[in-house]
Amino acid sequence: MTFRKVAHTRYERNQRLMAELFNPQIVNDTRTIVGQSRIEMLRKQAQSLASHQSKLEDELRKLDETFEAKKRAIEKGSEQFAEQLKKVCEEKPVLDDNKFQELVTKWEGELSTAYVDYKKKQDEIAAKAESDRAALAEKSALFAMVAENDDEAKEKEKEEEEQQNEEKAEKAPEQSEENPAEKCKSASPKEVNDEANPSENGNSNPAPSQEDDTPAEEEEQDETPMDE
Repeated sequence: MTFRKVAHTRYERNQRLMAELFNPQIVNDTRTIVGQSRIEMLRKQAQSLASHQSKLEDELRKLDETFEAKKRAIEKGSEQFAEQLKKVCEEKPVLDDNKFQELVTKWEGELSTAYVDYKKKQDEIAAKAESDRAALAEKSALFAMVAENDDEAKEKEKEEEEQQNEEKAEKAPEQSEENPAEKCKSASPKEVNDEANPSENGNSNPAPSQEDDTPAEEEEQDETPMDE
């Protein structure tokens, strides 16, 4: 390979490199390159945002429709009210003196009949209350008579019980003063033997001894000379 060929290849290389350097097209940075998964995710996000935007637009369209419907209803109602008001104002009754007097007499009659009905009802209520009061008074009188009869019956029973107690108290001493024969009949054989032989019982008092009688005789002898 000669010197000229080497110089020619170097010249072409340098020209190519210079053309690439001064080319107006910009080479993308490798850091800004997006992968396929990232692209798919961004597409899905775009689709979800588009669907959300469509939903919001539909909601706004429905709100506008409801607003327009309410507005039309209010306008229609206001128009009807204006027509009715105009009709009432045009057809309002003319009140003159004769008609006023007729109305006055009509309402006076209605008020008088209402007052009569009211008085009648009040009288009926008063009569009913009076009859109830009289019936209650009769019932209370009957109750009082029954209570008095009960008290009298109780007093009679009490008096009879007192008389029976007095009779029992009078009969008790008579029963205690029975004859000894009945007592003997009623007493047991042991009690009869005890009464017949009092010396055998330990409760009988012993006979006084002669020693006890001597002091009494000496005292009598001492008293006789003084009397003389």
